[in-house]
Amino acid sequence: MVSVAAVGDRGPDGTWNGVRIGLGGVADQPVLAAAAGAAASGTSLTDESIADAAQAALDVIDPPSDVRASAEYRRYLVPVYVRRVLTALRSAGSA
Repeated sequence: MVSVAAVGDRGPDGTWNGVRIGLGGVADQPVLAAAAGAAASGTSLTDESIADAAQAALDVIDPPSDVRASAEYRRYLVPVYVRRVLTALRSAGSA
């Protein structure tokens, strides 16, 4: 239904740079959520910056409705999954 991937570089001070967030299943082709990545870059991926990035991801999607899910449901899922992926990235970077 929806896919989200994120990458970034964590600096020695815990700040994330170059965060890129890719979205699938939300438009005719995969989408790079540049504003969402920018909202997360330069931060330590705090809960607040993750929430800002999740909301920014909604600006670049135009999800279809099909047999798998409605456009409304996909719109609901995008910020949920962006938050999950960025939280996982933060956890993986602190290990």
